[in-house]
Amino acid sequence: MENRRPKVWMLVLAVLAASGVAFTFASASSIRSAADEVSYVQKSSYGDPSAAEGISVRFTNTAWGSGYLTWFTDLSVSGGKEQINVSHKYEDSLTRDTGDPTRDEIQIYAELDDSPALRELAEEAARGLQVYEETTLKIKVSEYMDYAPVTAQYFVGTRTFNSRLRFDPEGKVEEPTDRTNEVLSSLFRIKVPDDVSAAVRVVRTPDKDGQMNFNYYVSSLEKDNLSWAYYHGIYGRYYEGAFYVYLYDFSDDPYFDDLELGSPEDGSNPYKIYRIPVIEHTGIDGHLWCELDVDNITVCGEFAEDAGGAGSAVSADGSRAMLLTISGGRFTAHTVDFAQGGKLQSMDLCAAGPYEDDPALHYDVIFKDDYFVLNVDGYGYCVVYPSGSGYALFHAPTDGKVEAEELARWRTHRWDHVKPYDVKFENGRLIVAAFAGSRFEEVADRQSYNGVRGDGICLAVYTKDGLQYFGRWTSTLFDLNQVLINELTCGIEIR
Repeated sequence: MENRRPKVWMLVLAVLAASGVAFTFASASSIRSAADEVSYVQKSSYGDPSAAEGISVRFTNTAWGSGYLTWFTDLSVSGGKEQINVSHKYEDSLTRDTGDPTRDEIQIYAELDDSPALRELAEEAARGLQVYEETTLKIKVSEYMDYAPVTAQYFVGTRTFNSRLRFDPEGKVEEPTDRTNEVLSSLFRIKVPDDVSAAVRVVRTPDKDGQMNFNYYVSSLEKDNLSWAYYHGIYGRYYEGAFYVYLYDFSDDPYFDDLELGSPEDGSNPYKIYRIPVIEHTGIDGHLWCELDVDNITVCGEFAEDAGGAGSAVSADGSRAMLLTISGGRFTAHTVDFAQGGKLQSMDLCAAGPYEDDPALHYDVIFKDDYFVLNVDGYGYCVVYPSGSGYALFHAPTDGKVEAEELARWRTHRWDHVKPYDVKFENGRLIVAAFAGSRFEEVADRQSYNGVRGDGICLAVYTKDGLQYFGRWTSTLFDLNQVLINELTCGIEIR
């Protein structure tokens, strides 16, 4: 598949000062004088450098204070020898892309305001109110419904649509509809937890045509007496005239339960891949209007009912999705081919780490344009990559003695799933480049903070026979944080 975007993964790494105090740059002149102080020294080397022949990696570190100073560290291997070159540039400001990106996705989520039971409750409460008077009802949600009604918001290009509306092509008007949400609610039956309470605000409004009028909405949700956000957990992608719904949300936050679906009325597995066609109209002022064709939904495949999501990505051209799940204590790779009508390919990989009760602490996954790399403690690297009309598996074992400890230090400390290393797989060779360092813990304002203190870079090369080369360098760049640098924005590009 043609690669249509540069494989540059910008990763954010907080490098904290040893004292925990935030330092800033004194002046632009102090930044420039500090730039020339950076150097690298090789700390360790394993294997044959010729195994890394032709590899070039750019490590980028940008520090900010009264301006932005960026160091470029270029590591290359040629003729069996490693070489490092360091350059830098200073900018008063950084240019950021402010373009309006396309989204091409669908989100299906619970919407309690659409519940007939809550409407009846609100109507009964409104009868006891004067015009413009309001009241708030505190309820236990599961006493009024077993499953939450759902609605959908979807995006095609830069335009946003909602399943509560349909378009009348004759009158050229948008009008409310219940049909779409009724069908979606029959397919995605989101179970209501027993321990969620809601505050329903009801307002009596002026009567019309002899009928009592009122408005109501769910103003808050609580779980364990804490504010609780409701699910936004079913996702899909748009591709050539249809949405493919294939991802169900799973959360590590104790106040966001894993999404639990009940079986459809036919008792079948609820965790399926659906293809939802899109009907396109020429809307108001000639704009595109897209409507979900819920009468022609088809099933493309299904997942195990106990599967938990561990990560996902979409290929560079948007034609395929790649997913990683944990089911039965094992990792499974899935690819959903939109260009082939949602064709599903599943591949068993390995056990989910040495501790199946909490595997998330013992693996990492990086998704690239058309493949992904899974690193599991005690097993090594799995690469799931395109091969022929499907995907194939590459496995590189690790012995845990040379490089594993160094890379694991980074992996066990995460910032919102952002990892300060990058990978590249080509021609049967897996390249891993990373910032190196050690973890630390310190106390500030009577709170304990875990962090990672950087001190250099490292490069590893694997084949199916395991680690072939590993190099590790320390740098004076990371010593500067003692004096000047509060934070570094770090990036890695394997060329």
